[in-house]
Amino acid sequence: MSQSGKKSGGAAKNIVMVLFLLGAGGFIYLQIQKRAVIQQENQAMEHYNAGEYDKALELYDGLHKVAKSADKKRLASMIAKCYVGKTEDSSLSYKKQLDLMRKAYQCDPSSITNPAFLKKLEAESK
Repeated sequence: MSQSGKKSGGAAKNIVMVLFLLGAGGFIYLQIQKRAVIQQENQAMEHYNAGEYDKALELYDGLHKVAKSADKKRLASMIAKCYVGKTEDSSLSYKKQLDLMRKAYQCDPSSITNPAFLKKLEAESK
């Protein structure tokens, strides 16, 4: 085999190796990003379960803004649940509770389980 044949074969192997490394690097990067999103969502759920609705809302809202369309509905539902959870504070006025319920209703109408609020919000949305 001639020298030029060996050089072109070596160049092809190098190109394949570079493409493989780029692909593997891209795959690893995407996996790290996916893991970070899952970790952030788990953290939001921990805050939600602890009744720390403001912290959970902040995390869920950030996730919702960058989420793929398949995840947006689920995240909107969690945002709504945080708003509903905030209404459990007995020191809130009815007006403030209603404002929070409106936000929840806008995110996910099925999150409203209080019949009085649901009736009012459904009437407002007509």
